[in-house]
Parts: sequence; structure tokens; C-alpha cells
Amino acid sequence: MPRSVIVILGSLLLPLTAWCAGGELRAPVLGYLLQEDPLELRAISGIPGAAIRGEPLPLPEGVTRLRLAPGHGFAMAERGESDPPAVLLLDGGATLAAPVSGALARASLVVFSPRGSAAALYSAGEARVQVLTGLPLQPQVSRDIAASGLVALAVSDDGEMLLTADEQGLVYVSRVAGERQPVFRAEGLASMTFLPQRSEAVVGDRSRGEVFLLGGFDDAIYSRLIASGLEGLGAVRAATDGLSVLVAGSEGARAWIVDIASATARSLDLPASPAFLEPLRLPDAYLFASPPGEPAWLLMKSPDETRSYFIPGAEGRDPQ
Repeated sequence: MPRSVIVILGSLLLPLTAWCAGGELRAPVLGYLLQEDPLELRAISGIPGAAIRGEPLPLPEGVTRLRLAPGHGFAMAERGESDPPAVLLLDGGATLAAPVSGALARASLVVFSPRGSAAALYSAGEARVQVLTGLPLQPQVSRDIAASGLVALAVSDDGEMLLTADEQGLVYVSRVAGERQPVFRAEGLASMTFLPQRSEAVVGDRSRGEVFLLGGFDDAIYSRLIASGLEGLGAVRAATDGLSVLVAGSEGARAWIVDIASATARSLDLPASPAFLEPLRLPDAYLFASPPGEPAWLLMKSPDETRSYFIPGAEGRDPQ
């Protein structure tokens, strides 16, 4: 690895290191691997290209489900049948903070804003959507809306804008001051997300193989095609600077980087099929595959190149 790359990586990783009780530096934590059944959370320690998975972390008693926030600095933890969820702070360990008063105990869908400062919770059983703001340290329910038949959500970083999508592919915007309003119709909705710290959003339409930019929610609503020909597209995730979008291919081992301004897409060949795109602690680093017991994969995007790195699976198993 070139010396300049090592220096840059070192400067980025320094804030992620922690001191052990004996005064020695501990390996930086890049993020976490989450397994739902049985519930298990493991730290990814080290640097890209030399990362390992740790032992399962001890979780607070009563936690039944976790949803990791972008950056993997915290997670939303469900507890019991009727207890409100709580924020689980992740700092190499797992510390349960105070519960979020009034929040839905059981959510069918949970999505975070691009920077994790807000979240949207949907309960199909209760036919309600809640917007949480002030995450992670001062979480509160800022909105509680009646809604049913939803299949997707997206929320802006300030919690002011909420997108909801139903089974017919109709996408609506709900603002703090204003009624719900239709803004888009997808033939086969794959995913949608807001851009970091902006009120514009991107929507991926799997049936069309297209990605659209939506905006003007406070005035003249618009939708602009920014990518086409992305056959079998899946999850969409905005880059840290909000100038491009990473799109996972749900069929085969591929992804695309879409430049918003130029409306052009660059194809990426990956070593494994991307099941999701989870932002890790380094800027523009994403976990995109983590089969239980198998090697996990992360993707690092930079202006010059994009690289994939594997994290050994059970007993150090390497990819075949």
C-alpha cells in the first residue's frame, strides 16, 4: 500500500481508536456485524484489508432486536413486548441509554436519516408512523402520524421531511407544517433515501432500472432522472458529501456509483452480491455482505478509486 494512503488511513482511523484499561491502544472499530437469529453483535476491528470480527458482545438484558444506525455509533434496541425502544450506544461495548418515551415498542420498519440524527418507525399493526429526532443522545418523538400499507420510509436529517411509499409504488412527502402530498410513482420501488443534510431525496425503481432525484417539497416539486439502465438495482445510499449515490445490484455481484450533477453511472464489479449498503465509521465505507459464519465484505469509495475488502468468517475462513 502506498505511503500516502497509509498516512491518510491512519489520520482517519485515529479518532476510532480507544484506550484499554492498562493504558494501551486498542484496535480501531470500523463497525459492527449484526446477526438477528440468534441475536448477536460483533465488532469489526482493525483497518481495511486487515480487519477481523470480534467475539459476540454482551448485550443488555431484555434486548430482543437491534437496528444499526449509519456509522454504527449506536443502534435502536427493542425490549420486551410493550417497553419503548432505547438507544444502544456502541463504543467497543454496548451500553443501553434511557428509553425513548412514547416510541413504538414494536416497529415493522425502522429507517435512519443519512447521518443518523433522525429515524422513522412504522408499525403495521398500529397503523402509525413516528419520527424520532435528537438521536442518539436526546431522542424524542417529534411526530406521530396515522398510516397503513407502507413498504418503505425515508427521513431527512433534521426530521422535517418524511417520505412514505405504499404497495402501489406511490411515494408521498409529509412535512412538519403541511399535509401529506404525492410526489412520485414507482413501477417497482427498490429503495429511497434523503441526501445528507438536505431536503432532496433519491428513489431507485427496480422495474425501470432507474434512479430519480426528488426535491422542491416546500415549493415546486420535481423529479429528475439521474441514472438509467441499472438492471436489477437494489439498495440506494447517498455518499457522505451528498454529490453521488451508491446503488447495489440485487442480481449478481455488482454496484454503481451515480454522479448526481452529471447524471452518469459508473459500474463496479464486486467480489460478492451486495445484500445491503451499511455506512461504517470511516467516510464512504460500506458493509455490503455479511452471511453468518462466512466472510463479510466492505466497500471503500474515494474520488480516485473504489476498493472491496473482506473480513474473515468463522475460524478465519477466507473467501473461495
